[in-house]
Amino acid sequence: MLLDWQHTLAQKILTSAPCMARHSLNRLPKQLTLEVMAKLINLALSKQLATGEMDFIAGKWIGISVLDIGLDFAISINQVIQPKVVVRELNQTDVIFSGNVPELLLIASGKEDPDSLFFNESC
Repeated sequence: MLLDWQHTLAQKILTSAPCMARHSLNRLPKQLTLEVMAKLINLALSKQLATGEMDFIAGKWIGISVLDIGLDFAISINQVIQPKVVVRELNQTDVIFSGNVPELLLIASGKEDPDSLFFNESC
């Protein structure tokens, strides 16, 4: 359970990080951003990759568009030697997930169902 100050800090980070990230990402070469994303995603999903939980993505390209930081990329699974996530520019994908950092983090962590976020969008 988060303490009040931890919750407040987490909220501040989630609200200020997108602005900082947008400015930082715009200054980096796209290829460097994609390489960093590949390393981070492989690190974050290492257990799921090792157990085969991500095999359903093999041969498909999943687009991810993080609207509030201006980050777009696509991922797939390369299973040549050992499974790993490959990242490329966003083009010709089988599906695209788009949203802001907080919503995508909730979906990725399994704390929120994509449908509930879709149907609760405010205009």
